[in-house]
Amino acid sequence: MTDFNRDCLLPIVIKMTEDDLQCLLESIARLRESGAMEADELANIERITRQWIEFFKERLKKARG
Repeated sequence: MTDFNRDCLLPIVIKMTEDDLQCLLESIARLRESGAMEADELANIERITRQWIEFFKERLKKARG
């Protein structure tokens, strides 16, 4: 992934993660199936998404305390 792609994609991934995690994972799956993006780029995005999911789950657990 080039620096340009990373700089453009990461803010989008973060915003989508905040808005709708399941939608983002489904979008990644569709991109993977269509071949629209390279597999290693999608793997990076999916890894980041899953890290955010865990982060939000932990925050929710702490908030419910």
